[in-house]
Amino acid sequence: MSESCGYEQQQAIFDRVHELMSKGKASGAKAWSMNKIVDIINKEFGPTSSVMARLYIVENYQMLR
Repeated sequence: MSESCGYEQQQAIFDRVHELMSKGKASGAKAWSMNKIVDIINKEFGPTSSVMARLYIVENYQMLR
């Protein structure tokens, strides 16, 4: 994908972050890892998107738990 993030791609990244968090919470460990989520976002969307995902998680941590 392109390195620039439009609204639709940004929303896709945030949706994927929520999906990965939900999967982590439902796993045997009952937890998610920001580093693992950011690594997956990097592989799927690229490095710029992984920075955005990390900031999103940090800024919204209380809401996302």
